[in-house]
Amino acid sequence: MSSSQISISTLFKSTDFWAINKKAGQHWNEVLTQSDGDWEALHRLDFLTSGAMLFCEAKHIKPFRDSIFKSAATKKIYIAGCRQPLPDHFLNQKIEGFVGSRYRSSKKTRFSLERESFRGFHNIQEASHIVTKCEDPSIAAVFSDHIYQIQLISGCRHQIRTFFEWAKSPINGDPIYEGTKASRLQLHAWKLVFKHPLNSNEIIQIEAPIEN
Repeated sequence: MSSSQISISTLFKSTDFWAINKKAGQHWNEVLTQSDGDWEALHRLDFLTSGAMLFCEAKHIKPFRDSIFKSAATKKIYIAGCRQPLPDHFLNQKIEGFVGSRYRSSKKTRFSLERESFRGFHNIQEASHIVTKCEDPSIAAVFSDHIYQIQLISGCRHQIRTFFEWAKSPINGDPIYEGTKASRLQLHAWKLVFKHPLNSNEIIQIEAPIEN
């Protein structure tokens, strides 16, 4: 493999869409430069976040986005590892708040339960998710300390990362919200479950194993 090529781990591929297990520190756009066919990204994953990412044929981009990422039936589950335990009152319930940026060009966002605290902020969005403890031994073998499963209901930029910082339990290896350097950010897009946009009777389940 030449120095310009990257390793792509395919989880599922058909004529309509393609699911990969993006590596931490791999840019999703690099996948497109080495793919065959006319694919477009259906969503984004942070450069440092690993896990399941979807692409589809360009001609199907709107029905796929509407069906998958605007549907309440879609399940988007992430895994996060933290040094400090998340307070119990944040577990097993729907957390509803807001995410916003102090500056338009800021790389950092902020989470709050109150919209009023965002006076003067930009790109303010409603944010909701459910956090539970994760006991999966295969994940504990890779992520350390306290491990959580997060089901996203909304999909704001840095939503999980900034929520955990706000809750004083920043994610391990997060250079922005924890402020430490590590081999990787312990945040992984683990599972996606959705109805196939072109065949509503077909349920697609994607699971991306966590790699070191």
